[in-house]
This record gives sequence, C-alpha cells and structure tokens, in this order.
Amino acid sequence: MSDNTELFTSLLSRLSSSLSNEDLAHLKKACPQDLRDIITEPEHFFKYLEDRGDLSSDNVIHLQRALETIARPDLVIDVMEYRKTTSESDADIQITEPNNKIHEYKYKDYESFKDLLVGIEALELKPPPGKHTSIS
Repeated sequence: MSDNTELFTSLLSRLSSSLSNEDLAHLKKACPQDLRDIITEPEHFFKYLEDRGDLSSDNVIHLQRALETIARPDLVIDVMEYRKTTSESDADIQITEPNNKIHEYKYKDYESFKDLLVGIEALELKPPPGKHTSIS
C-alpha cells in the first residue's frame, strides 16, 4: 500500500468516527433520493463519492466542499492538511494557526474565514417588519 493510500484510508477513518448521525443526514442530501436509505454509515457516503469519481486518494476536494456545506471546519481542516501532506494542488491551500488556536483557511475561490466574520459584524440588524421602535 502506498503512503498516499495509507494516509487516505486513515483520513477516511478519522472522518467516519467524527461524523455524527446528523452530519451524515445532511451529507446524504447530496445523494440521489433512491440511495439515501442505503447510506447508513459515513463509509457508504465515501463509497458513493468514490463510485462517482469524486473521491480518491489524490482527489478530496469534493469531500472537503461537502464538509464545508455541513459546517464542520474541524473536518475541513483535516482534509486540507491531508491535501497539503499529499501535495494536492498546494497553490490553493493555505493553513494557518493563530495564537488563539482558531484555524483560518483560504482557497483561491473563496473569501477567507476572517473576512467573512468581518462582513457579518458589519451587518446592521433592523427590527422585524411591523415592529418599529424608536430609540430616544
């Protein structure tokens, strides 16, 4: 077994043990309706991606994006670290670990997580329609 294959198998094992039933339910939404009942374990979801050609030891970007969709940044970082270790497309991977131990990650097609938080903080909240209040 090659080093990448061992690392890949280890990655999938770690992800499987970290995904909750709720996470799996959200991931299954990407599958055709007739397969959703068959996919009862994370390994089944990984097999589905492999069968489609969307997951292999040298192609984990679809898995990374699926984990982003279900808001599991801890697992996204695991996949990104795997990609960096296996030299998969180093040009669009950047992993940093600030002193506060919160990971930031960037891809060339997305804004950084930090920029997203700044954008959220900049939003002005307005009262719901019909609930006008005045501040004196």
